[in-house]
Amino acid sequence: MEVWQNGYWQLPDATNRLFGSLAFQYGFGVFETLLVREGFPADLDDHIQRMLQSIQTLDAAAFCPLDARQLKENILLALRNRQAEKEVLKITAYREADRWSFLFALRPYPYNELHYKQGFSLTKSTYLRNPHSFLVYHKTMNYLENYVERQAALCAGYTDAYFLNPDGIVTECTSANLFIVLQGELITSPVTSGMLPGTMRKKLLLKANEMGVTARERPICPEMMKKAEAVIVTNALYGAMPVFKVDAINYPVNPVFIQRLNEVLGRGMD
Repeated sequence: MEVWQNGYWQLPDATNRLFGSLAFQYGFGVFETLLVREGFPADLDDHIQRMLQSIQTLDAAAFCPLDARQLKENILLALRNRQAEKEVLKITAYREADRWSFLFALRPYPYNELHYKQGFSLTKSTYLRNPHSFLVYHKTMNYLENYVERQAALCAGYTDAYFLNPDGIVTECTSANLFIVLQGELITSPVTSGMLPGTMRKKLLLKANEMGVTARERPICPEMMKKAEAVIVTNALYGAMPVFKVDAINYPVNPVFIQRLNEVLGRGMD
């Protein structure tokens, strides 16, 4: 992994001051993960808006040195000479003593055409999503629960885990939002069920009508998921990804439908 420090890309400096910061001690920070194509970050304005809104909500009193325009300029400067076909950019805003600081990191893009053809598999998380926790609605550095559940799912032979809330509503996965196709409609549970309001989730709700599909919010219960014609997960890196299995239930994968969704979302399937 490379990080952008002091005006150029380099290996992380293990001696920096992060270890004594609120970010390191308490996970006081937020992050965004973006797809970068040949140095151009996809949906950058949406990610910056969400990040700065989270900073304002979580800690308006601390000094934030960058506004949306300045942060965008810094990101584009850092990516100016990047030429990789696809990379993953992680923007982290972390809280130090009395101010917010920003760190950019790049890593290789992990998905390919085979992922879209085969699809993902999901298993139910052993933990419940708490819709009353403010952490659920912000992409904070407190992601340990997500990480642990993702690793447990991988160890069990699945790609990811999905969460229920205490009312039995299916909310999200550890790193993606979740949709089902039921009677021809794309359905996702309301954000208030307990989930991160994803950028691709928002875009799909707004733009699905461009392909003649109705997309709406409706609480998803496990019985609805069992009856679904398809299950789809979305995030900023791969756009829309088909799910071929949820627990013991298999679902068909429709590559043409997934390709159409990704055209709407501005994501490729290569």
